Amino acid sequence: MITKSLIKRNKRYYEALGPAPHGVLSPRDFYRFKRVRRHLYGNSVLDVGCGRADFLKLIKPDYQIAGTEITKVRVEDCNQVLGQNAVKLGNLDGRLDFKDGCYDTVVCMEVLEHLIDPQKTLQELVRISQKRVIITVPFNEKIQYILCIHCAKYTPISGHLHTFNKENIGDIIPNNARIMKIELICNKALNYSSGLRSIFKLPTPISSITDRILNRIIPKAGWMMVILDKK
Repeated sequence: MITKSLIKRNKRYYEALGPAPHGVLSPRDFYRFKRVRRHLYGNSVLDVGCGRADFLKLIKPDYQIAGTEITKVRVEDCNQVLGQNAVKLGNLDGRLDFKDGCYDTVVCMEVLEHLIDPQKTLQELVRISQKRVIITVPFNEKIQYILCIHCAKYTPISGHLHTFNKENIGDIIPNNARIMKIELICNKALNYSSGLRSIFKLPTPISSITDRILNRIIPKAGWMMVILDKK
């Protein structure tokens, strides 16, 4: 994993990100959200690094929701999407402004791979959760670097600093949490044609069975979902 000394971030870095991109939710993302939703515990859910609040919007009718984003622009954008002030400012490189155990489930999707110290952040997620933490990260990703024309330093594409798989994910799990389940999601073979991608639109029991079979045959999942319970 990359060391802290290799990257330094400041306020201007995050402000340069701008608002999260909007668009039609892809079948793959919708399918991934449904897989995550099946493991939610309790009545309240906090989505840390909630992007454009798509997941929160999906579960809003059935749960007490909250979220965090990294800039004021993104927070305002998410709250406009949700029609309520459910999302607040939160920097995952530091301590989050939430009490211990204040949400039944804490969700963090496609975030840890971007962070300088994912272990420290995961400790925060466990602290905030009453019972459960669900994370999703790119599975066994090969991190690629490009030479930045501005600073003449090699920079990871998409800002991904870490790669995770079933073997190394345990290295960042806090001592006060245990892994309940690891699931591989969205086999990349299903991206080869529109016909295969349509599998993601099928009812979740059918699409998930197909996905699981493919992940056993072809170990090329797009994401890894890890369900943790607080000890």
